[in-house]
Amino acid sequence: MTGSLLFASSLRELADLISQHPGSPAFVDPGLGANNGSVLGRGGLAGFDWGTVPLIWCGRSVSAEQDVPGRLGFPFTTRLKPDIDDDIDGIGSAILRSVHAPVTHRLLARMRESVDPGAQAIFERALHLAVAPCTVPQLAASMGIIERTLQRRCIALGIPSPKTLISLARIFTVERLIDWSRQPTDVVTLALGMSDRSNYRRLVLRVLGKSPAVIRADGGSDRFAELVVSAFRR
Repeated sequence: MTGSLLFASSLRELADLISQHPGSPAFVDPGLGANNGSVLGRGGLAGFDWGTVPLIWCGRSVSAEQDVPGRLGFPFTTRLKPDIDDDIDGIGSAILRSVHAPVTHRLLARMRESVDPGAQAIFERALHLAVAPCTVPQLAASMGIIERTLQRRCIALGIPSPKTLISLARIFTVERLIDWSRQPTDVVTLALGMSDRSNYRRLVLRVLGKSPAVIRADGGSDRFAELVVSAFRR
């Protein structure tokens, strides 16, 4: 679904590849060549908007204490920690989270305008985990709380149940990846560990009240984002 791996030896090459493959994430070692003027050590290219690029920090040449990206002005979508989440599974998850990132940024910006910060924090955790099958206990554990506490927190905030939040996050992630990759639904749902297309269709009907095809025709991933935000206002 994500295509071939391409390599760049300079910012110019990276910018050219990004222009050819919009929405694709780029893995960058922010400290590589920082002392000899190569790669990110030379700063950005004039006129190139790095804020639109899903940059993933992946490298060992900079310690956690060094703020190379901050000094150079490169916004990173995520960071893979050496020996913790920089294995094959971690890299695959980072790619799926980062692809077509501006769509996710727009969703979260909409939520900040109308959704309680506590509610958004829960959904952001669900969204982070949505690239793979996720249970309510797993969502709770990722927040450092137990399932019952998470259930009560959702009730107190007046938002959908944790199970529904996970479903909303999974649906949004599927549609974001379909919108970017132009792959059939079955290909994307399989990549995210889901079952067949008919089960996904039933999930969308149950959670959003309309079929995926109807929602796509009504505005694509942006329409799905609107419906996700609306679910917090019921």
